[in-house]
Amino acid sequence: MNFFSATSLPSMVMTLIAFLVLYFLLSKYAFGPLFKVMEQRETRTKQRLESAEQLREEMRRLEAERNAVLQSAVQDANNAVQRTIRESLAKAEQVIKEARDESDRHVAEALAELELEKRKAMEAIQGETQDLSKQIVQKLIPDRIH
Repeated sequence: MNFFSATSLPSMVMTLIAFLVLYFLLSKYAFGPLFKVMEQRETRTKQRLESAEQLREEMRRLEAERNAVLQSAVQDANNAVQRTIRESLAKAEQVIKEARDESDRHVAEALAELELEKRKAMEAIQGETQDLSKQIVQKLIPDRIH
């Protein structure tokens, strides 16, 4: 088998020409669009990856923002509860103070009333004591006192 024989050379040239024509046609009509589709696919894949990364970053940012808002809401709620407790304690202290003041006023009034009643009772006792003393003296010494 001789590769360079006279009969095989034209066949080889024809095969080479057929191959080159086929390669040219394939590269123009098949490989070109195929490479173009592959490039488009690669571009879309890169865009989707970039978009996914942007979405991930956006999700992280939104989650951090959500956590900040949640923490702020919790802090606001705690502040509101603390403020309500302080206000309630202040109101309770005010009510207690008013009750004490009123109680002190009632006690003072009762003491004043008792003091007045005591004076009246003392005056009545003194009056009765004087009357009894006069009666005793009159009974013991009836003729001497008039």
